[in-house]
Amino acid sequence: MEGLLKFFLICLIMAIPAFCAPDWKWYTADPHIHAHTCNNQFTPVEDILVEMKKENINIGSILIWGNGGSLQYDFPNFRGQEDDPISEDNWKVRWDVEISGLPGKWHGHMMMLNVAQLDIIDSATGGVNYPGVEYQLPNFKYMHDVEGVLGYSHLQMWHSKYEMPSALCCQPREMPMDVTLTKVDFVGMEGFNDNFMWIWYGMLQGGFMLPIVGDSDYGCIADKIGAYHTAFPIPAGETLSYDKFIDAIRKGRTIARKNNTPPDHLDIRVNEALLGDTLFVDAESDSVTVEIDASSIVSGRQVQLVMNGAVVKSSTITSDLSTYIYKIQIDKSSWLAARISSGANDFSAHTSVVQVLVGGCPVRNDPAGARQWVSYLDKYYAQATAENYTTGKAAELKEKLDLAKAAWEDIALEGEGKKEMNCIEPVAIKQHVGDLREQVMMEFAISRSGLVHFGPQASSQASISIYSIKGDCIAVLSDNTWNGRDQTGVRVPDGLYFARVTYGSKQQVVRFSLVR
Repeated sequence: MEGLLKFFLICLIMAIPAFCAPDWKWYTADPHIHAHTCNNQFTPVEDILVEMKKENINIGSILIWGNGGSLQYDFPNFRGQEDDPISEDNWKVRWDVEISGLPGKWHGHMMMLNVAQLDIIDSATGGVNYPGVEYQLPNFKYMHDVEGVLGYSHLQMWHSKYEMPSALCCQPREMPMDVTLTKVDFVGMEGFNDNFMWIWYGMLQGGFMLPIVGDSDYGCIADKIGAYHTAFPIPAGETLSYDKFIDAIRKGRTIARKNNTPPDHLDIRVNEALLGDTLFVDAESDSVTVEIDASSIVSGRQVQLVMNGAVVKSSTITSDLSTYIYKIQIDKSSWLAARISSGANDFSAHTSVVQVLVGGCPVRNDPAGARQWVSYLDKYYAQATAENYTTGKAAELKEKLDLAKAAWEDIALEGEGKKEMNCIEPVAIKQHVGDLREQVMMEFAISRSGLVHFGPQASSQASISIYSIKGDCIAVLSDNTWNGRDQTGVRVPDGLYFARVTYGSKQQVVRFSLVR
């Protein structure tokens, strides 16, 4: 008992060796590598693996991107959701897809990771079998149905706030629509700059907790694999796999890093919440404890705690991995992240976020920005139709844009206090929680196939509804089992959900994580 007490006392010191951290082992990934490069050269997969080992990159996604050479040389290597045979225990190579030289690219370049179908691209004609050609929203359902993830690349290339990016290349023009209508799994960047910070932070301020990935775009932007890359953890003792990397993206347990030698280390926890989690605190609570693990071999670098886009705490770090602990005030729902800086707009690492919901209310911290996105979506539609990038589906795109504009308008009104937020107050998960006649509680189990079983007390006299983290009703159950799909039959991604059970005049909300 005395030893345990000493351990907790040690964990309250401001900067300590990072042995209080979760028992994770960290790996690295570069999800944006090209074997067939932008200057029409081809790098054999054997050479790519050599470079991955040289730069200590454990996971490499070689993206087929659609120009003639990429289709000719890359496509025969595509194996769906299987690693390239050259892969080793701690070095995994996978062939996936980037919408870059493929139809739909005008709306933004997209990284499609864990693609399943071998016929997604016709290597002879360049034809495609993904549905998001006229606009990209349908691609998300397509990828989620095959347990893949989909995100926008090149966020750092967005040049002007709330203005239409140039039609010449790359920028995620459609993303401000997609985040309101589906789950955008991640955003990628090949360099930290004001443009990237602005658009990513803007999405976070609206309540869209997009995980960040670092990627090199080797062969087109970077001259080495892993120049920017993603760090992600898996539980110590578990075997590395491509699926574990995809799962880390889904859960938001990702850190974008510049490849110093060795790269700076960074991680964040808020109370009991880990990187990528959502922490619920009572409306009466006024502070949380933040722990940041950090190290850098470059002297003088600062670890910075960022809350809602502003630096609220910082410390100078050393080459020794240490934990920096801060207690901060939280008076509204917020997002928190950590980054390492060596000066103005010069960052070497940035975590994804921990979301802190006060009273279960969503993050709504930039109503003026939300209104700007409404105006932006009008400009997007005007340019897309004027230049015929929708190829005949302008009316369908307009319908989706109107829904997105209404969502951003609601976010603005909620942020201004002019519309009531949909706040959900969850309770702790319990496996056996008593008698429904006395209190509306549920016991439940999640099967390996993803079925969520409620009962036995959830009977025909009780109704159960499933809600997303945004408060949207996903499904209303006709029996005690949820199959992990929404009301239209679409498979929902892994993540945090709520079950609201109503029994007579009583009701209870329970939070649970769906992990298949």
